Amino acid sequence: MAIIAGEEPLRPTWWGLIPLPGTDDLNRTAQLTRRERAIIGLIGEGLSYEEIGRRLRVDTHTLKSTVREILGKLGFRTRLEIAAYARRNGSRCAKAP
Repeated sequence: MAIIAGEEPLRPTWWGLIPLPGTDDLNRTAQLTRRERAIIGLIGEGLSYEEIGRRLRVDTHTLKSTVREILGKLGFRTRLEIAAYARRNGSRCAKAP
């Protein structure tokens, strides 16, 4: 109803903790491998570690290690931030098989 009335919609309390899109996103994406971009896309789709591992045929331990590398490269702390990043940069985050 708030949107119809032209008001700002309510957002979850964590919304302000997620970095907003900016020119940094292009630089961040450039430093990611194709596999890392695929993993980001799957996290953005809401898949669990187990589901991503099955889809990419990767061990869960290896996948978690790669996610830690992604977090470091992007300067994020949580998978939630990766998911938000994937949503903002959908066309730049490769879709995996």
